Amino acid sequence: MIEKVDKAVDVISGACAMALASDEQAWAERQKRLERSENSGKHRLAALAMHNVIRFRPQFVRSMLARPYEKRGIEVIGMGYSSTVIRMGDSAIKLIRATERMSETQQQDCVKQLQNSQEILLEYLDDYALTQEFIVTEHPYKSKNIVASVQPYVERFSPLRINCADGFTNLSKSQKKEVGGFTDKAYEMAKRTGWVPDMLGADNFGFTQHGGPFVIVDTVPQEVRTPPDMSIEYIDKVAAAVQ
Repeated sequence: MIEKVDKAVDVISGACAMALASDEQAWAERQKRLERSENSGKHRLAALAMHNVIRFRPQFVRSMLARPYEKRGIEVIGMGYSSTVIRMGDSAIKLIRATERMSETQQQDCVKQLQNSQEILLEYLDDYALTQEFIVTEHPYKSKNIVASVQPYVERFSPLRINCADGFTNLSKSQKKEVGGFTDKAYEMAKRTGWVPDMLGADNFGFTQHGGPFVIVDTVPQEVRTPPDMSIEYIDKVAAAVQ
């Protein structure tokens, strides 16, 4: 029963992240998948109802998901498709939710896989990456371990929202050049390795404020799938926005 609840929370958290990102394309695709689901009519209608509640009240849902952390004095700073991000001092810690259900061996294998994937990205995008350290650690409030990543907390991070119409209009010429250099390297990485940086999350990349550099905070790339591939489409959107 507990495992079913954990899985349900994971699904709701992912949907909440999608809604907060204002990702209409991903949201429409999820709606279609639910409508085509082979679940019984009652379960399918319940899933669609929850889907639309989250879409129109994502901040409320996010506050409910963050409550177990916050009532223990832990600051939740992000809610991703597969992770919850908390702040601990000068560090941002990304808790990969599904891994809390893994065995110790599976968790260690997951850490190695994440490290190896990050190395692919660092070969091409090291100048832009806020490198993560992957570890197995205690869950902040459950009696179990979880895979997490640790990276420096950026005090004033200004994300670039791909789906926000004016997200790139206020960039300076030098900032656009910097982002253009990133997309050039991302295309090269995709062509040579078949992997692309994960640009689907709402806050995965942007500028540190007060004239700071452009960074990508999710340094685990995604494998390019057969067309249409949303990750490639996102790189196309960013490249076009900084022309």
